[in-house]
This record gives sequence, C-alpha cells and structure tokens, in this order.
Amino acid sequence: MNKKYVSLKHPFLFLIMMFCVVLVASCESGKGDSEPDLLEWDNADLTLSEEDGTDETQLTSDHFTIWWEGVPIPTEFITPRLDDRYEQIKFQYHFNYITPFTKGSTDGSFSNLFERMMSDKKNPDLIFFDRRTLSILLEADYLERIDFETYLNLDPSILEKTRSYAPDLQLYALPLGEHMTGLFYNKEIFDDMSVPYPTEGMTWRDVIALSYQLNNPEKWAALVIHDQGMVASQLDIREYDVDPHQLDYSSEPWVRMERFIESLKGTGSTSVRSQSRFGDGEAAMFVGPVFSTGLLGSHDKPTVLRWDVATHPVFEDGRSYAPAKEVVYVGIPRTSEQKDIAYALIRYLLSEEVQNQYVHQGLASFRTDIDEERLGEATILAGKSISSLSNVNETGPFDPNLVFYHGINTLDSYARRWYGAHLIDDGYFDQYIERAKDSLQLDMKNYTEARQAMLENLSNTE
Repeated sequence: MNKKYVSLKHPFLFLIMMFCVVLVASCESGKGDSEPDLLEWDNADLTLSEEDGTDETQLTSDHFTIWWEGVPIPTEFITPRLDDRYEQIKFQYHFNYITPFTKGSTDGSFSNLFERMMSDKKNPDLIFFDRRTLSILLEADYLERIDFETYLNLDPSILEKTRSYAPDLQLYALPLGEHMTGLFYNKEIFDDMSVPYPTEGMTWRDVIALSYQLNNPEKWAALVIHDQGMVASQLDIREYDVDPHQLDYSSEPWVRMERFIESLKGTGSTSVRSQSRFGDGEAAMFVGPVFSTGLLGSHDKPTVLRWDVATHPVFEDGRSYAPAKEVVYVGIPRTSEQKDIAYALIRYLLSEEVQNQYVHQGLASFRTDIDEERLGEATILAGKSISSLSNVNETGPFDPNLVFYHGINTLDSYARRWYGAHLIDDGYFDQYIERAKDSLQLDMKNYTEARQAMLENLSNTE
C-alpha cells in the first residue's frame, strides 16, 4: 500500500508545517459533534481516510483481474464506473462461477473452486463472493487480512458477524451489500385464477396452500423457492457435532427439510427448465432475493409487468425467523501483487457515493449513513412494496454450513419433477432422496479430495 511520509530534513519547514497543523486543529475543534471521529490511526496511515484516499493518479496496471464468483450484483453499473475512475488501470473481469463440489469444468483445467484457486493462471487481485464461498476461502487461507474498516461507516454488527466466521476472529472480507429477499407474486396469474394476493407475514403453510389454488403445471410453476439452504436457516435447529464435511441424514435439520420439500408436491411446473423464471411469467410466486427474480440485472427485459412483493414466508414454530442474510463480500487474495490498487478499489466500492448508487439499483447497503428507503428507485422496483424486503424478524440460529447447504439444494434439484406432479398422483419421493444421496456422495468425494490437495499445496509453499 502506498503511504506518504513527511521529510524532517529541513527543521524550519517542519516548524511551519506543525504550526499549520495546530491552526487547523483549533478550527476543527469548533465544529459540532455530528461528524464521528472516523480515524484512530497511526500518523503514517492518515492518507487512508475516505476523504483523502490513496493518490489514485499513481495507480496503474496493465492487467488487474476481478473475480465475481457467482454473486449477482449490478455489474453493468459498476464496471464502467471503475473504468472511468481508474483510467490507467486495465481491468479484466471474470464472472464464471465454479462450485466447491462438482466436477465438469468446460476446459478441463480444474474441477472445482479449490482446484481453480491452485491452477488458474489468471489469479485474481480482487474477488467478490458469498457466505458459502467465504468459508472455503478462509479455510484455504486464501485472503489477505483487512485492517482499514474503521472509517467506512459500516454497521458494526455485520462486521462482528463477518469476523466470527474466521478461526482467528480477524476480518478477511468486507460486506459490499445485501440481496434483499421476499415473496414476489405475479398479479396477472392471480387475477386470471381469481385467487387473492399474498399478504404480509404469511407462513410457509399459508403460501403452499395458496399455491395449490394456482396449480397449472403445464403453464407455470405455482411456487418457486430459489434457495432451500436459506429456508433451512429459518428453522430453530442447531448444527450437530459431526464431521463438517459429511451429512448426517438422520439429523433433525436434514429430516425436517426432507419433510418440507416433500410438502411442495404440486407447486411446480412440468417444464424441463431447472428453474422457472419469475420475470418471464413462468411462476406465480417466487421466494428469494430480488436479483434472482429475472426482474433486474443483465437479463432480458421482463415480460411480467403487473407484480408486487410481500414479506418472506416464515415457519409456524413460534419463532418466525427470517432467512440468513444474502451478503455479498469483497476481499483481496493473499497472492495479489497489486494490493495497493485493491485497497483503493475496496474503499471506493464502499464509499457513500458508490453505495448510494448500489442502493438505487436494488442492493442494500451496510453503511449507517445510507437512506434505505431509496432501495431500487432507479429500477423496475420503483413504486413496489419495497418495505416488504426489509424483514423485521431476527435471523435464525442455524447458519447452514457449506456441506448442509449444498446437500439441501441437491435434494431440491432432484425433487423438481416431484414439484410438478399432480396432487392426486402417487409419488416416489423416497427415490428422489436416494438419488440425491448418491449424487452427494460423489460430490463430497470430489470436494474432500480437492480440499485436501489445496491445503497440502499451501503447506508446501509456506
């Protein structure tokens, strides 16, 4: 990181500078208490303040690589801003997501995220990721420790939560923003079927019952749930003390989620598409984050014009937990040779200027000085019930670990045909469970082998 230092070779010049510092300090002391003291830094680090920043005119690079690891954020907004602001830096963006588990890369050069981190010749200088990928990056000791968050006006609770994921309770990533989740519904389908719209605070049982009234699997899915792993986080369950890289199929979390997924019979469609697009009119209801609806981002222009959103459904277990937060993180790989640029970019991305723009595009900010009521005002979200996306309930105690999260969503992917089955048909749900377990067994083998190779590779380089 570039730092500026004051030369003391000329004592007279130094005295003049000290006089100016005292004069400025006396003027500042007359200000009110409305502005927080953002810096508690050593003098050598004063150039890191949000107001002053690094001397960005000196930041140049022929190639600065950024990974966007499968996190949908308004990149069409930020990439041109980066190109304009840092004209001397040639950015290279990679948006391809590699899962932590499965084989099957297109070019055969790597099998999953662990192996990509070892073999990719274009090692990133900056990386964006979600909670699940963060756990792998921490385990692989892949990220640089971050120590300049104190002046960013970020909510202390999200920083404390982020620290809790690391074994040493240090900060290795910063929260760029949050995907707000809710229950999106297509008014056109509801009106055609003469079914009342969803209301605030509905339970999962209410929503599933409502979906039965909308059943028309040849035309649309009555209900699409984007992420069953996040649904699991709403249950009053705890992780068991078992191997974190295996699944206990007899455990309460797994059994309860099996029963929940089984209850979704008749809510899906007979379409061969793996995920019905709400924005294309292929779902009456969609539960998940706003950027996965097909209404925003780089998708084709949505065909659904009459829609709205209600609060995310809750379970009837007396707790009414909200799902775990869908947070987008940004971090710096330890292997990056351009950390001065990476530091400057993170400060810019978390500045009030950029965070306000993100909020306008639908990504909620963790800064304490951002007006969240302006969420999505520059998008198709304008005029909708956006307040429903801000769930007032506390999140559940169960933050699904990577393996359980992947296991539940694998079961979900195998059950898609079950969702589209007619309610009166006999089902073969147990067969879907067994197929999912067979697939998971192979996935876990791939994951464990790649993880071990990554850790051995790190130990050989230290």
